[in-house]
Amino acid sequence: MIGKIPQEINQLQELESMDLSNNLFSGGIPPSMSSMNSLGALNLSNNNLSGLVPYADHMITFDASAYYGNEDLCGPPLPKTCDSHELVARFNNDEDLRTGPPEVRQFWISVGLGFGIGFGGWFSVLAFKRKWNHVVLKVMDFIVKILITRLQHLFPIRNR
Repeated sequence: MIGKIPQEINQLQELESMDLSNNLFSGGIPPSMSSMNSLGALNLSNNNLSGLVPYADHMITFDASAYYGNEDLCGPPLPKTCDSHELVARFNNDEDLRTGPPEVRQFWISVGLGFGIGFGGWFSVLAFKRKWNHVVLKVMDFIVKILITRLQHLFPIRNR
């Protein structure tokens, strides 16, 4: 076989063994493979794979023999370390961010929802409770005055 390993390979959640050795696969190993928890045996040896081995979650259960014969692969569990160029290229790849493990996307969705609900809840309380609104604004005004006063002492205005 030739080409890249598809990013959607992690949809094969019931797969227990995968042997893609001795082919002409190129490109990186999809990080989404780390979510394939049923995968008990993996062999990607003797291909043209390159970049950082996704060594997280379930992928840490495989040793270096699963990747032999891919001279351009680096990172644990392989003895070859990645240089900074390979790491930067890996983390700047938008495709990896969109197709990363579902846990990462779920985490950021929950962070966004939590922030939105907390921030919106706080301001909706201030909108309905007029006394709280005035107290909060007075406190914020007091804090701003203190900050401005201290900044004026740190950075005095010079006469020209």
